[in-house]
Amino acid sequence: FNLDSCWYNLGGSNISIVDCVNISFSVSGSGDYVLEVFVNDSLGLISSDLVEFSVDLNGVSVNIVEPVGVKNSRSSISLEYDSLGKDIFCWYNVKTSIGGEVISNTTLVNCSNSVFDVSSDGDYIINIYLNNSFGSSEYDSSSFSVDTSEPPAANPPSSGGGGGGGGGGSFVPVSSVGSIVLSSLSDVVFDSGETRGLALNVENGKLTFLDGCRLTSYGEYSDWFSSDEIMGLAGGQANDFDFELSVPSSVDAGTYEINIRASCEDLNSSVSFNVDILPKKIGFELISVDRISDEEVKIVYFLEEFSGVEQNVELQFLLLDSSGEKVSEKKESRVIGPDYAGEFEVIVMIDESFGGDMSLLANLNSETYSTFVQENIIVGAPMSGFSIVGGEGNIDRISSIILAIVFLIFGIFIIRRTAKSKKNSGKAIKKKA
Repeated sequence: FNLDSCWYNLGGSNISIVDCVNISFSVSGSGDYVLEVFVNDSLGLISSDLVEFSVDLNGVSVNIVEPVGVKNSRSSISLEYDSLGKDIFCWYNVKTSIGGEVISNTTLVNCSNSVFDVSSDGDYIINIYLNNSFGSSEYDSSSFSVDTSEPPAANPPSSGGGGGGGGGGSFVPVSSVGSIVLSSLSDVVFDSGETRGLALNVENGKLTFLDGCRLTSYGEYSDWFSSDEIMGLAGGQANDFDFELSVPSSVDAGTYEINIRASCEDLNSSVSFNVDILPKKIGFELISVDRISDEEVKIVYFLEEFSGVEQNVELQFLLLDSSGEKVSEKKESRVIGPDYAGEFEVIVMIDESFGGDMSLLANLNSETYSTFVQENIIVGAPMSGFSIVGGEGNIDRISSIILAIVFLIFGIFIIRRTAKSKKNSGKAIKKKA
């Protein structure tokens, strides 16, 4: 009733808001800003609120140039694309035409062109994603095929001459023995603790049906391998068999040989490939995501330094809604010493109307290492109905008050019962006397 004046600033001088009405304002260009709004009343009481926001005038864009069309090699397939934006971060994945993962999300260092391999012929889709430090994002997809089959051989020349006589040709019976033919598997690069889906193409070299075909692994690292797929193959049929490779987090950097056996009835065939584990410079893990007030989401994460040198780590946390649109963003820097390991907390502001299914994209960059983690999360509904000040500590106090009230009611009930019992006992003694 006694509102006196309103004003705001953007990190500079205060600017008055005439009649305390909603207004619009301008900024000088792209960048991160903090807007703080103040109000006071005729009694001199002052209140304020602030919000962080970013302006991105240029945005980002990405357009795939290669791969497109049909490729006749499974290795060193070109990945070429045009990208636009400032402080951009790029990554890609490759999937089969029906959605099976072939190459999981892989960072493109400095957003440069690259090459990749696939393990078998088939139809594929490549997706390239791009975002920048402001949280603007874009992606592009391209379909391509790999076909390494040899062109059909020309008909052999007919034998020359000699006259007469019938039936000079010979009849060659078709053998039903045959074999299992496997595609080659290119070497792959993994991080320790990473799990990824791969595929191996298996072909029935017989002209008769083979039942119960499946993949197994043998050798020292067979426990990294898992596959539940079992199927039959008609004569001459080839199919991709999916399998999963899970590298334990305790594995040291190095090269490890994985052996795979394909078995169908009484036939089997084997293939091997190498898994290269890169040295990890920084360990990064999301621990928890909790809504602690109507407008605050607390993210707890873990950092560990492996390279033995001090590192300045830049972190970006993006909350995305179910359609992939940015809901909120928070950036911060952490300096971690050699061999340091510990948990950190960051508070991301969120509009009180948001909640439910979301995803959290966390980008990490240092002088020596880059990675990202994206996880689907559920952000709790707003805590409207009473004011929460001080987050979890206030919730603990409310719980303590409720518990005290329960014990108080229980105590009153016990006292009343005791008093009533004594009163009845007194009446009984008096009557007896």
